[in-house]
Amino acid sequence: KGSYDVENGGIVSIPGGTSETFGLRWDVGFRVEDPSRPSFADDLKREQKPIKERMAGRQEFVEGAIGPHSWLGAEGARGSVDLNSSGDPYMSGAEVVLLDSCLSLAVSAGLASFPSAAHGPRDKPAVIEAMRAAAKEKALAAAKVIHESATAALLETVALMKSRASVKTPTPGTYEAQSPADHFGPERSMTLNLKAGVDGKLEFEGEVKIPEGIFKVKGTFDPKEGYLDGRLFSPGTSVNEFFSGEYLQYRRGFLVQHSFTRKDDEGNPFISGYRYFCRFAGR
Repeated sequence: KGSYDVENGGIVSIPGGTSETFGLRWDVGFRVEDPSRPSFADDLKREQKPIKERMAGRQEFVEGAIGPHSWLGAEGARGSVDLNSSGDPYMSGAEVVLLDSCLSLAVSAGLASFPSAAHGPRDKPAVIEAMRAAAKEKALAAAKVIHESATAALLETVALMKSRASVKTPTPGTYEAQSPADHFGPERSMTLNLKAGVDGKLEFEGEVKIPEGIFKVKGTFDPKEGYLDGRLFSPGTSVNEFFSGEYLQYRRGFLVQHSFTRKDDEGNPFISGYRYFCRFAGR
């Protein structure tokens, strides 16, 4: 959702001068629908019908305003005829609505104009038409920009979801993560070395440096699942923590996390968690 308001923007020029207010409102929604569902087409038409009927009742009606499944309605209205009894302005408004399987979009523009007294009665047909045309132009322009941006965001999201869903085998080699000291914690780093294993899996081993010390990690990566599964340990000690991670195809690296059991000042154990993003060192 969003809005924009401006006063005296000079949207409609009226001889003798005028004061003006303009407002724009928009609302965008992403829909999750399956077009292959047997009743999809009928359900969509059922949703669209009241929108189309409402828009068709405006002074001007345009179907397909910004593409399929979109409509525009616009109108203009006179203001006061007797300025001594009221000061109603010229008014105009326009609305663009789109509803399809992926997006719902509604954009509305409203304009009010208060000409000077020298203008006389606020019922001039040319001004009413100019007001209607201006509201239509503003609503259409905004709807097109918002629709393009929303569509681009939707396509990017779909591509991202597909890339994450279709896990591919990462390139064997070295992956590295380096996290400087920040508000998430002190400096920490990691190195993972991947190599071919058995049964189509990859094997990994590496080293983790955290404030508690330097530790070894070891485990396997299953391309079918897309996850690392291993342990963080220190030879000759009791340290044996979980170590896991997810391969992100679209970023070509691993989002890794592991635990580390520590003790508080009273000797009670508690678990700390660490997260890293390991990039392929050969990139």
